[in-house]
Amino acid sequence: MITSVITFDRRPFENVLFHGFVLDAHGNKMSKSKGNIISPEDVVEKYGRDAFRYYFLSSQPWEDFYFSWEEMEETSRKLNIIRNTFQFVKTYVSEFPKRKPKLMKEDEWILSRLNQLILEYDEKFEKFWNFKSLKTLEKFILEDYSRFYIKLIRNRVSPAYKGKDKNAAFYTLLKVTETLTKLLAPICPFISEEAHQEITRKILGGKESVHLEDFPKADQKLINRKLERMMEMARKIIESSLFLRQKGGLKLRWAARRLVIVSNKEEVEEVVRDLGDVISRMANVKEIIFEKKPPIENFIHGVFDEGELFLDAAEDVELVEERLYRELVRKIQSMRKKAGLVVTDKIALTLKSDDEMEETLKKISNRLYKDVGASKVEIGKLIGNNSDQIKFKEKVIKINF
Repeated sequence: MITSVITFDRRPFENVLFHGFVLDAHGNKMSKSKGNIISPEDVVEKYGRDAFRYYFLSSQPWEDFYFSWEEMEETSRKLNIIRNTFQFVKTYVSEFPKRKPKLMKEDEWILSRLNQLILEYDEKFEKFWNFKSLKTLEKFILEDYSRFYIKLIRNRVSPAYKGKDKNAAFYTLLKVTETLTKLLAPICPFISEEAHQEITRKILGGKESVHLEDFPKADQKLINRKLERMMEMARKIIESSLFLRQKGGLKLRWAARRLVIVSNKEEVEEVVRDLGDVISRMANVKEIIFEKKPPIENFIHGVFDEGELFLDAAEDVELVEERLYRELVRKIQSMRKKAGLVVTDKIALTLKSDDEMEETLKKISNRLYKDVGASKVEIGKLIGNNSDQIKFKEKVIKINF
């Protein structure tokens, strides 16, 4: 400050944030005599520079900073989720549609949330509330994007999927990725640069570095607050349905026959009508029904903020086959990952069990091709060095490829 005023007759900055002391986890001053000094080099070596920056920037800068290895570990886990979202896009998205496709409701919702995020993030940074900006960004990536949207559209970007809404998922994922690399750049310069080079610049083009790009501007025409409120209600219904599954001992990957949503509120009926498909996919229920009166059947009962839920967990032949299919897909995908295969690699799959189970396996074998990347599926023999098994309905199914 003094040197700048003497030399140039002006201060070197308009505003500055000055943090307090860096203390240990118990609030003690770090010193060699106490043996509690933590060197930045040790933290960077274990967790990386981005995690170190993220950790410090997430706290209020005007207060003393209590360094905690446990909190540093938690920060690292959050960054791994962020990396995984970029890796998902890198793995499954191969191109950007030449024309803007017709978006699904979940696509419109995440783009609305994204543009609302830009407004809030920018506003908080302008006020030097960088820690609040980071928390807003973190909530979007971890809750809205990773744990909800990506789970919801995972099947839409599968290499074997041929639906018309595949391009809409590609379009949306790339738009979100492009924006997130820019928003993350001041906080995690290395992760954002890697994603810029390997995804957005490679597919969309762009400047030589993400740090040369302009800061994103919100497109307020894409912000749909009503849709956001409706999706929030849909997510509450989904969360409540998951509680009912736990209550009934029904795994999430096992499809349920139907979910009856009972309420006398029009907005709930509108959510079921417009976002019923979203609820169905995330709750893994074949049918979503809206009623104003409770059903007379003996369903698993629960409540949510705006009404009641009734889950039909009864089994039939179709559901048993569907649940077996989900268990097989999960196990085979795990085996593929363990074998170091990528999504485009094909496998020759063989399955073996007792005669009754093999008849069921034959019924679902044709469906396995697309979801496990198989060039062929054979029942009744075991061929291949990759082997494992599952137990379903007290019967063992052996798997080789």
